[in-house]
Amino acid sequence: MNLTKKASLSVAVLSLVGFLSVLTACDTGSGGLNPASQAKLFSGAFIGSGLTTTVSIGSFSAAASLSEGARAGHTATLLDTGTILVTGGVDANGGFHTENEIYDPAADTWVTVSSLSTPTGGQMLDPAGGTFVTGRQFHTATKTPTGVVVICGGLGFERVVNSTPVIEALGTTYTFNPTTNLFALTPAPMVTSRYWHMAALLSNGTVLATAGWDQFGQGPKTALQSAEIFDTGQGTWSSVQGGAQAIVAGHTWGNMHVFGQNVIVVNGARFDNAVPPTQQQMPIGIAIFGVSPQAVMIGSPGSTGSFSSGGEIYNVTNGLFGSGPASTRNNGQNGVLLSGSARLASDGNIYFAGGENLGPNRDTRFQNLSSTELLEISTGQFKAGPEIGESVPPATAGNPPTPIPTTHTEVGEIGVSGDVLIVGGAILTQQGPLETDFCEIYDALNNLMKGNLTLAEGRIDHRVVPITGTNTILVIGGRDAAMNAPKDTCEIYAR
Repeated sequence: MNLTKKASLSVAVLSLVGFLSVLTACDTGSGGLNPASQAKLFSGAFIGSGLTTTVSIGSFSAAASLSEGARAGHTATLLDTGTILVTGGVDANGGFHTENEIYDPAADTWVTVSSLSTPTGGQMLDPAGGTFVTGRQFHTATKTPTGVVVICGGLGFERVVNSTPVIEALGTTYTFNPTTNLFALTPAPMVTSRYWHMAALLSNGTVLATAGWDQFGQGPKTALQSAEIFDTGQGTWSSVQGGAQAIVAGHTWGNMHVFGQNVIVVNGARFDNAVPPTQQQMPIGIAIFGVSPQAVMIGSPGSTGSFSSGGEIYNVTNGLFGSGPASTRNNGQNGVLLSGSARLASDGNIYFAGGENLGPNRDTRFQNLSSTELLEISTGQFKAGPEIGESVPPATAGNPPTPIPTTHTEVGEIGVSGDVLIVGGAILTQQGPLETDFCEIYDALNNLMKGNLTLAEGRIDHRVVPITGTNTILVIGGRDAAMNAPKDTCEIYAR
């Protein structure tokens, strides 16, 4: 396992890496301990409800690479056909992907959507006449009960001025029909153009979109507190009651999931009057066409806003937002950003892992979180979970395991087992972000970490998709440590 690819980590993490390197050297193969060795090492070491937990680690193997090349900032949606639709994102040169693709797990192949239908119908064309193919990233893709996918918003281009694409927040919405493999522009745009927003399917069949940004460029930004509803039958958007103040807390870079019959929005931040820092103030180099996600977080002494670790619940019955349960990770005004999360198909609970704590002055991204928590559907409350890294034996006998603080991680349930795979992410240091190949399995039934393994490549801004009817999870694309070199590689986890 390699957690130190471009800069040194803290002494504690270095000790952890050194210990794991010794273990790996004693085994065969690549990617750390093999499943049999890990099971032998970890079995009997974890106790839950008075019973020894049986450890089944599983392993990663290479999957077919993306057919359109490296991709980051994309979405990945499991279709009713069992295939996976990937839309948007940027390529290795920082340009927008205009072709979308579908992965067939049975055949382990990727194919462009336009090759499965007429080229123009298999692409998202500009809304002003359909003369050129558009591109976007940081959008959302939500599957509806009919199997149709609703793709909305994002940062990208869909108009040209003086032969130059205009990069801006987008408000268009497209649907993708997996039966015909065709995209279609909906009749009306979103009420508010937005990117880095969140979207979820409501119990009444509509789609809720919340928060994000509506501005792009070097000027001051104000994050959105609004939300809107997409009527899948009419193809139109309408504002959620409450108008501009529909959402109280800040939730850009947050998480949103179905919670019973309603939806909960949790974590994230709202930055008002924020401006990009100077190069000296911004040691993390995530450049997206000259603008960085952290540009509104670091070096902006005039910015104001709010941060959230708690939740807000959207009530489907009355169409209003209200306060939700308090997170176990509340820490004053520090907030939690970029936490990995997933709703478990097995019981409806929602699991959160890692993220970033912005510190007492809300001005730094160097306080990564190793903490996790579970939002229980039965109690409606958060429950503190184990630290990331707890399944790794300590370097010194008798000492507790060393926590591994991770942000930008991705999580997905292994089948319907209640076990959750935490996949990759970034470790932030003063020298910059380091991608990690570290993965760990969380046992929701016993609320403990019960084993770890490694990716072939460390990844940030990747996507994971659990494949229905199997105990497999596909890991798609992502970036390297500097977050400016997207990957075309994919990996498949199987247990």
